[in-house]
Amino acid sequence: QGQFYFLDKFILLNSGDRLRLYKYNLDFTSNDLKRYENKSRYRQVTSVHTDGKISTFGAPNSFYSYLAVVAGSDRSLSVYDFNTETLTPYIQEAHTRPAYTVKINIGSKFASQGPTSYNLFLTSALSDGIALWDLRTPKCVRRFTEHANRGIETGISFSPCGRFVVD
Repeated sequence: QGQFYFLDKFILLNSGDRLRLYKYNLDFTSNDLKRYENKSRYRQVTSVHTDGKISTFGAPNSFYSYLAVVAGSDRSLSVYDFNTETLTPYIQEAHTRPAYTVKINIGSKFASQGPTSYNLFLTSALSDGIALWDLRTPKCVRRFTEHANRGIETGISFSPCGRFVVD
């Protein structure tokens, strides 16, 4: 899994038990004589080692945030702070199965939200429904179990106003 991070300045990737942060520079020169020379570069900035395999992660890209939420195959959730380079165990058994989706509330350009709504994130696991979490408290705020998914991974997100969960 991979995604852009920190307003597209970095690429965040997971591989096994590591979460890797890469800085990249794309070369857009349009010289016909040197068009086959690739001068685009990347380098690894940091690598985070976790106790178990990472099943998924989530990090906001549309605003400056130093946090990434990491879901492990051991059903745990952790929060990594890139500013202090610390991995904080958040909760040990978040779901009955490993989470396959982590979505952080990033808001919208077209609807305003309160400042505390950016502390919310969602996780989802097979046959366990959706869980709503708040970064300020190490427990589940609400579970949505009426739509238990038993076989196919589905996407989840917050509505632009931040008041609804879209499955």
